[in-house]
Amino acid sequence: MADKEAVCVCVRLRPFISFEAGQKQCLTIRDNAVSVDGTLVEQQQKAKEFTFDFALDSTDPKSPNYVSQDKCYQLMARRMVDHVIQGYFSCFFCYGQTGTGKTTTIMGKVEPVSEQGVLLRLTSDLFEEMAKLQHQGCEVHCKVQMLEVYNEKIRDLLVPPSREPKSKQQAPEVHVHPKL
Repeated sequence: MADKEAVCVCVRLRPFISFEAGQKQCLTIRDNAVSVDGTLVEQQQKAKEFTFDFALDSTDPKSPNYVSQDKCYQLMARRMVDHVIQGYFSCFFCYGQTGTGKTTTIMGKVEPVSEQGVLLRLTSDLFEEMAKLQHQGCEVHCKVQMLEVYNEKIRDLLVPPSREPKSKQQAPEVHVHPKL
């Protein structure tokens, strides 16, 4: 499957944070579907179900279905290393409202390693694979961008802020599909 896919869509439920403790969970995961319990929302609606390539439940570490940072990486992003090494562009896109767990998924914690997020694991594995190729005599080039889209503006987070006027600042390199 990994060599045939173009887009993989995943949803991850983050653990409750301190002020949410004791609240009833309105989202549940079964297989690759997320169900919204309509009785817990203000309008008392019918339950709704949404299906994804992967649905990851990281709400309760004691649950047998708990998805750790490592399992999250293995399911969502490890395949990207293979794609990049094969010469394909890859993109990991994280979207959601403030406080929904994007930073936890992307960054996690630096220590312990078991708590590292997708980005730290991805770069570590990618550079490890690149080093293997270089050791075999291959020439390897890698270009990385970390883009933020906020208020319909794109910014490369790896480029330091400039004191130049906006008109002289270098715009991020964005590749657009020729047929779109």
